[in-house]
Amino acid sequence: MQYQIKRVITKKELQQFLKLPWKIYKNDRCWVPPLLKDFKSSLNPAENPALKKIIHDKFLLYKDGKPAGRIYTGIDTNLNGKKNMKMAFFSLFECIDDYEAAKLLFDSATEWAKKDYSVFICGPV
Repeated sequence: MQYQIKRVITKKELQQFLKLPWKIYKNDRCWVPPLLKDFKSSLNPAENPALKKIIHDKFLLYKDGKPAGRIYTGIDTNLNGKKNMKMAFFSLFECIDDYEAAKLLFDSATEWAKKDYSVFICGPV
């Protein structure tokens, strides 16, 4: 097994990032997919003003050349300034059932956050 983490840059990578849950949950009868157009808009700074206020990035994990996981990470410098803290956050984590793959995604998000001197990272509660 070979793993690779890539920062989402191209339109193709963005499509893979957006559509990954369809691959992961394809056999889960309880999964309700989001509206793809709305989901895509929520990740576009031109359509989502909240993204203009934060530093953010998206990462895809490939296992044997195929998308197998994703994570979104960001830093709200305005909130950090108001609360006098150095916090990053993650969201949109999806991954195949593979501990090593999940660890690589979280490690990537953590390393990304450390570059901006964040001292901790939190996720959805």
